[in-house]
Amino acid sequence: MKDSFSLTRRGLLSLMAAGGASSVLIGQGVLPLFGAEGVGSETAGQEKAPDLQRLIESPVTIEIPGESPRTLKPGPARSVFNAKISEFPKLPGLTIRQVVRDLGGGVVERSIEVVADRDITFNLELPYEFPRAESFYSWRRKENARVALMHDRLVPDKLMKPGVSVQLWPFAGAVEGGQLTGVLSDTPGFWENRSQQIIDPAQRRILLRTGDGSPKHITSGTNDSAGYLTMYHAEFDGWQHIRKSQMLEFKTWLFAAPVRDLYDIQLAAHRALATGKGWNDSAVTAILRNAAYLLVRRNLVRPESRYMISSGPNYGWHQWVCDMAMMGLGLQDMEILAEGMRGTYWNRQNGEDQAQWYLIVAALLARAGFKPNSAMCRSSLEYMRDNEKDGAFVPPPAMADPKNLGWKTYMDIFYYTNGDTMTSNQGFHCGGLMAAQELGFPIRDADVRRAETAYAKMFNSEGGYFPTSVMRPEVFGGDALYGEAVSFAAFGKKSLPDDLVQRHCRHAMKIQSPWGIRIFSKANGDFLEADQYGPKGGLSPYGLPPEESGEYCQGGSWFFCDAGTWLSGLIHGLDASLVDSLLVRRIQAELTHEPAFGEAISTRTGLHSKNRWGGGNIMYAPCALYLWLRPTIRQRLGHKGPDPVNATVDNFIRNRPRGKGDT
Repeated sequence: MKDSFSLTRRGLLSLMAAGGASSVLIGQGVLPLFGAEGVGSETAGQEKAPDLQRLIESPVTIEIPGESPRTLKPGPARSVFNAKISEFPKLPGLTIRQVVRDLGGGVVERSIEVVADRDITFNLELPYEFPRAESFYSWRRKENARVALMHDRLVPDKLMKPGVSVQLWPFAGAVEGGQLTGVLSDTPGFWENRSQQIIDPAQRRILLRTGDGSPKHITSGTNDSAGYLTMYHAEFDGWQHIRKSQMLEFKTWLFAAPVRDLYDIQLAAHRALATGKGWNDSAVTAILRNAAYLLVRRNLVRPESRYMISSGPNYGWHQWVCDMAMMGLGLQDMEILAEGMRGTYWNRQNGEDQAQWYLIVAALLARAGFKPNSAMCRSSLEYMRDNEKDGAFVPPPAMADPKNLGWKTYMDIFYYTNGDTMTSNQGFHCGGLMAAQELGFPIRDADVRRAETAYAKMFNSEGGYFPTSVMRPEVFGGDALYGEAVSFAAFGKKSLPDDLVQRHCRHAMKIQSPWGIRIFSKANGDFLEADQYGPKGGLSPYGLPPEESGEYCQGGSWFFCDAGTWLSGLIHGLDASLVDSLLVRRIQAELTHEPAFGEAISTRTGLHSKNRWGGGNIMYAPCALYLWLRPTIRQRLGHKGPDPVNATVDNFIRNRPRGKGDT
């Protein structure tokens, strides 16, 4: 069985995998999508490309507590295999060198390696000067004043320092004459969660830092009355700590691209990271996999694992099982996924569809040679069976909302009567039982069939669709089938009859909005009334009138639910070309305004946007589930050749007109 990997081992594996430029650049036939012809205008493409060599030769500043900072210049470079290696002047107790690889296409990898002769606390700062730059950017926006980027909200909003911005992307860029020069740090998890970037337009400079130099403090993350996040506090400081004989690697990427607007800048950052990691075969792959990768974190707050996959920057170091599973599967890194699974704990599994997800992923990891946590698997199965009635999973009141009726499915703020069964959970429940059976628990085929029968009975025969739950047959369930699609991808077995799925899909085609299927709607696709977001009588505080609806759980469209619906249709006999067109349309809706898959699209405006309760992350990494779901289902169905959806989306982005966020 495979054990937990170490950072050193991971660094060695990445060095071995990067054996040459040809091994790093994957899918070169579609590179123009991310190259000059794809993201630059004709005028911009004729400008002189930025001089990355100047940046490669930039000095490094090292700071050790109690000592004056020292600026070190790299020495002469020597060629070793496919890299250029330069030594910095040796310091007492530390040896520092940089390893530079030209990855092609205007992307250069610059790694700083630090080896210690004794235990030392330190920080590195990589300064980059842009004296002629006209504008400076983070991934999110043009920055007109000095800003320090951090990647996890570790204190409440009221304690956030001025000039600090919490963002997913460890990216900063400068634009001059239509040319972007970008600098990008590795995922924060491989920098001990201490990565920071400073953009200083007044000083015409960008700094990459391995920490902010802050003293020890207690992280607090987001407030959570249910107690989930109280288990995610830690003593933390803004310094790197290296032990005697240890090596730390700080990987960065420098890149250049012609740009017209903010969309181009964001796309260039995607392309640089995807090139650096070797997954630039398509825009869809790059955008989704990058988002999942950038949420890998060191688990500094609990003992179960070394790494975790954070549910998002605004949660602190915190992962839900379902989010971790969707991101980990999409990331296609089984070691990281295994670490995420080790990082779960019981109070994170006994709600929504978490227990079912845990068993499904445990079975997939067991196939890959990882040893499952049998106690956690057994507890998950017991929880499922204890809350099962005639094959239907009936969730208990949620720990997060015990006095009310929410937090029973992934769509947390939609309320259900206690004793109700939700269709989205039932799809995962079937898969969870299949997983338990594969893991060796005494689950019979008859137990799985009973769950499948209960699932099929939820179908609203008169309306021709699956509702959101048994007790709410009048509410169309946009989330009804994605669990079924996941279960088929994992185990190759249908959980529903073909005719019911096809009827649901054809109903969804008729009622969907221009931007996708509304997660909850009336049978005809209209927005719900304010008193329909919970049991009869308007018990939900989250209900909105139709004129205010369209986002998040109030009629927004969720990509992974839509993709699960259409892929379930493919499994059950919908024409492949029809499904391809439905997926293309939905993905294009995501990528029209920015190269990102959001938590939900507003079905009123087509924009990624936050709602009044804070839901609506613009870069929503759980959507990466699609990168596992789509190819796995195609493979199980015997579909051969490149995915036509990816090629069509690449052309859509390549021919994108100039956006509104110009430089």
